[in-house]
Formats: sequence, C-alpha cells, structure tokens
Amino acid sequence: MVDHPDTHTPDGPPPVLTVKPGDAMCRLDEMADPDSRAFIMQRGEESEEILVIREGDEAFGYVNVCPHRFVPLNWKPHVFLNYDKTRILCVVHAATFDKRDGSCLGGPCPGQALEQVALRVENGVIFLAD
Repeated sequence: MVDHPDTHTPDGPPPVLTVKPGDAMCRLDEMADPDSRAFIMQRGEESEEILVIREGDEAFGYVNVCPHRFVPLNWKPHVFLNYDKTRILCVVHAATFDKRDGSCLGGPCPGQALEQVALRVENGVIFLAD
C-alpha cells in the first residue's frame, strides 16, 4: 500500500485521499482491473475531486464534474464506472464517457468530454503528474 497519512479500513471503501502534484496516489494492484477511485487534488489553495480509472497497467484521471450538468459524476464514493465497467457513467443523467480519453460516448453530451488530469505510472504506482 502506498504510504499516506490517511488509513484504510478493511471493512469499507478506502478513504478519499488528498494528493498534490508529484504525490503517489495508490498502487495499481490496490485497484481491481478495471476499477475507479476518487481523490482530492490539491493545487495551492485550490482543491477539487478527481477520479482515477485503472485499465490494465494504465491509469487515466479526470476532474469529477459532468461537462453537461456540472455536477459530480458519482453517487457513491469511488464508483464511476457503469455496471459492466466499460465506460465512465454520470449517474445524474446517464451520460457515458470513454475511460481512456473522457470523450462523450452516449447521452446528452455530444462533443463534450471530461477534463483530463495528468497521471503517470511508475513501477506499478500511480502518481499525480507535476
């Protein structure tokens, strides 16, 4: 497990951790494949919730805001994917987005996309890029 000041309880979902650019977020093997997880991204005085999608040995990050309704995509912590885990889902109006580039795949969001967050994977650890 990546060393964070927050602790993980085995009986529930992991806490939503706060990370800054350059910080390790989690190990790939701490997430199912595919899976999603929420984090709080801190940049200076500003912070916003982001989501990370694991797909094999890759990770993709997005700001947790629907570009159509400007609301969070999820209703439960860390749950951003549709039932079969093939797409990111906005639970407010069922828009779906591509896991790899955040583009709208269906619903009332044609031509729109999720705001990407730069990540990098090194030695099986996901980092928030500088």
